[in-house]
Amino acid sequence: MTNTTNEIEELEKEIAELMNETRAIVAKALNEADVIKNEIVKVERDRLAVSFNEKKDIISLTACTLTSPLIKDSHYVNQNK
Repeated sequence: MTNTTNEIEELEKEIAELMNETRAIVAKALNEADVIKNEIVKVERDRLAVSFNEKKDIISLTACTLTSPLIKDSHYVNQNK
């Protein structure tokens, strides 16, 4: 009976070690997932900021172009034709 008891105790120790290793792997994976999630959020925020700034720049460039003297002069000339 002691052989069986010893074998059971050994198996329980191995199971406990495997559970600890599994917990460590899961904790590491969760940390890595958090890092990836935070990086994705950062990239999305940066992309939105860039997108907003690009749109803002396009609007101001368009306004500058439409109000530039060259455009006004060509518009004026085209109206007289």
